[in-house]
Amino acid sequence: MINFDIPTSPDVYVHRIGRTGRVGRSGRAITFVEPRQRGELEAIERNANTKVAAWTEGAHVQPAPVQERPRRHSKPRETVRDGAGPLVKLIVGGGRSAGLEPADLVGAITRSSGLDGADVHNVRVLERFAFVEVPAAHADRVVESVSGTDVRGRPLSLERARG
Repeated sequence: MINFDIPTSPDVYVHRIGRTGRVGRSGRAITFVEPRQRGELEAIERNANTKVAAWTEGAHVQPAPVQERPRRHSKPRETVRDGAGPLVKLIVGGGRSAGLEPADLVGAITRSSGLDGADVHNVRVLERFAFVEVPAAHADRVVESVSGTDVRGRPLSLERARG
């Protein structure tokens, strides 16, 4: 994969290059970086907990061993997602400008509503708002229980997306 620019979000970059070498297989992602983008590259390295190597001709890296990650949420929770049933998109009032990150939203939803982290889907944090999807059967409960929850010093507001 060749990236002609560095995305502004480390999560976007990790998602973008994550397709190059999956489940222990090797892959190569080439990213063109201008000197002024060094800070963005360092943010990606911190987020992915790895170092991005400079280009060297003929370089080859052995695939990393596959390690199972610990579960994000260890408390017993009500898991409602079994592959069936629709999801509902919710709009969160607040985004990157409020310092929100996807983990903040997933954490607030799981703590306040009792859903498991696996029940929270498609979290996208934009500049001034965010989107998140939850099982339709629990959407109203999530909106009610999470709205007003303080995250990073600001109360969250959630509502169902229309249409």
